[in-house]
Amino acid sequence: MEEDENLPEEVYKIAEFRLDSMPSDMEVSIGLEGSYNKQEIKEHLEKRDKIGKTFAKLQLEGLRAFKEV
Repeated sequence: MEEDENLPEEVYKIAEFRLDSMPSDMEVSIGLEGSYNKQEIKEHLEKRDKIGKTFAKLQLEGLRAFKEV
């Protein structure tokens, strides 16, 4: 996916669903951007900003990799 490509709404919904299934004390490190707790990731997903988009893309890539196993 291109960096400036808009993600379909369904990708964000999948990312939100997967985030909801993760432990509440979980933290996610997103490259050089930093580490974020579950609530912070949720806020970024709602804003559809760079961090939210990156998290959504990572979730999609993870599902694609799982499919190949």
